[in-house]
Amino acid sequence: MAVLVADLVNAFFEVWLFAVGYYICIFFWTLAFALIDLAPVTGNEVVRDSGPWPAPVRA
Repeated sequence: MAVLVADLVNAFFEVWLFAVGYYICIFFWTLAFALIDLAPVTGNEVVRDSGPWPAPVRA
């Protein structure tokens, strides 16, 4: 995922990202859509509140 973000930042300064005539454009978008299915889904996880943090020390 970090590679795709780095390529998008780099592509901001280049023309190959949207120029279909460049083979790297086809390669990039093929990988972008293929790898997004393999990326772990972390945005849908439920975070449970376990009480006050840090936990109070009981003597």
